[in-house]
Amino acid sequence: MLLTRETLPEWTATKMLPGRGGTEDVPAILQADGQVKNRNLAYQDVMAAAVATVEEIASQELEGDKWEILERVALSKGNSKARRSEWAYSFLDALRRYKQQNFWVRMCLRLFEGVVYPQVVRSMRDLFERFKEALKMKDAAVNKRESGRVPRRLFQSVIASFFDPSSKIFCGQVKSPERLKELLRCIEADSRLSYWGVSDKEIQYSKLLGPGKEGESSSFCERFLEQLYEERQEYIKDIVFSVQRSKPFHRDYLLFDEAFFAYRRVDPDAGRELVRSNLEAVMSPNERISVAEFQARMWPMHLYRLTPRSDERVERALRCRSRDLVVALRKIRSFLICLRVVHKISKGR
Repeated sequence: MLLTRETLPEWTATKMLPGRGGTEDVPAILQADGQVKNRNLAYQDVMAAAVATVEEIASQELEGDKWEILERVALSKGNSKARRSEWAYSFLDALRRYKQQNFWVRMCLRLFEGVVYPQVVRSMRDLFERFKEALKMKDAAVNKRESGRVPRRLFQSVIASFFDPSSKIFCGQVKSPERLKELLRCIEADSRLSYWGVSDKEIQYSKLLGPGKEGESSSFCERFLEQLYEERQEYIKDIVFSVQRSKPFHRDYLLFDEAFFAYRRVDPDAGRELVRSNLEAVMSPNERISVAEFQARMWPMHLYRLTPRSDERVERALRCRSRDLVVALRKIRSFLICLRVVHKISKGR
């Protein structure tokens, strides 16, 4: 992988960037020897290019297309191959520089690092669009037409209903009360800046959910999207942890049924058919794979948690066993295996 968090240190200002050479494993847009001039791109230019790049990458099926997309974006930035390559290096450097200022800039960097897959970004983007559509429907119902603004209480009600399984506009993913409160605090932060259209009585969601004066996102948008990303990461880690615990110590492979019951332990409200269909996208019912391979196959998927993590059943499934208990279980298992061997030997005689 060309870009990883291990090989990329924290961003520092520099006039020149090291070229990656011209070998076959280097994408065409990054093939450059020696030092490449850093253009130190402005934030507005980086954000606009990042949003366009993420949109196009998310619409692609294959991960390898991202470098071709970057090359197409760079075509408008220079007439020569050297100039386009110079812009591409400067763009990747600027993504690291501005990653704390905009969610889509961070997501674009994660795509090029290989940390996030296009289909995950596509699912998150679609969920955000569904939230906007839910607001438009409520807006049209209250104001007889879409006005781009709703009462503040109604806006907060839509947020709660969007993540409530009993609601008609439920998005398919639950959210903890703590994270809902965090989103409401972000609205308070946005109310200090008049151009987000947030007041005590109403919220202009057309402004709040759109780009700001310099292309930046509101605190609410940033946290809404970042929470979706964090919740997905947390959910997959919980599933893998449960799968790791369910696998017998003496085996280095995992069976489909073991993964199925382990998955349901961390999300008991998810239906059997849903869990089975999600797992069948990862492994076939007769397949045997390692836990590491299972985890690698899970990362491209965008899964939704249906049981709150604070649920007692989930907490019990994620509770770590003490070291003494683990050692005792291993000794008991070894003792039982020895008894089985002795029994077979005595039968053979």
